[in-house]
Amino acid sequence: MIQMKGLFGNDEGIDQMIDYQDLLLAFKKYIIAIDNDISKLPNSDIESYESVCGKFAISIINYAKSISDNIALGHLNCAKVLSRTLIECYVSLKLITSYKEKCLWKYWLVHSCYNSRSKKLPDYLMEDFLQMCKDLKIEKQFLNPKVLQKNYSWIYPISHNYTIKEVCRLATEETYNIYETDYRPMCLFTHGTCLFLMEGNFVFDSSIVNMFFIPYFYLRCMMDFCFPTLISDEQKRCDNKMLERILFYMDDE
Repeated sequence: MIQMKGLFGNDEGIDQMIDYQDLLLAFKKYIIAIDNDISKLPNSDIESYESVCGKFAISIINYAKSISDNIALGHLNCAKVLSRTLIECYVSLKLITSYKEKCLWKYWLVHSCYNSRSKKLPDYLMEDFLQMCKDLKIEKQFLNPKVLQKNYSWIYPISHNYTIKEVCRLATEETYNIYETDYRPMCLFTHGTCLFLMEGNFVFDSSIVNMFFIPYFYLRCMMDFCFPTLISDEQKRCDNKMLERILFYMDDE
């Protein structure tokens, strides 16, 4: 394994994290416990509901690991950027599992394959692509390039409003607005539209706790809603410890 030396840490961010090392450790242990449980998913063909859900779960876990690493290096704003992508993966997975009977996984797979290239698919790949669509019984209207090329058009079977806001709305409970509460604030870190954020890391204690809470919350939702049968006793212990530390710092404020 190659050891990376001379990593660019952020001294300001590292200093801010000195008093939160126990929270960072609890977060890391929680990620490891979930990673171990998700690894129990059976390996299956790429063209299956189980494999697509598994790929989303692994992606969410990997983003959580990257968030943990960036926090450890003091790159707190980078952790927020990654949290935005983690939320996008979660709401997509939540829709696929919530509307299993609509076979959204098939439309996501087709959409992903079609848009994985920056240029139009060559003829020899297009033939394979169309055969895959036929095998998956994809509706012909969905294969219109004007539809396929749109972000989130894979939600075609349940909505024709192909936006992340609609995906969040469909994936959320009525009492909790994912888009307004969690997703939009993360966009500030991604699009470079806020001068205040360019000047340094968040300096408020509540922001630091929230930086841990967002990925923790969506990791927990992923397991509770999408993979409840995989939750081990070890994961429950790590979950309780993580929640205990979060509540401790919230109460301390």
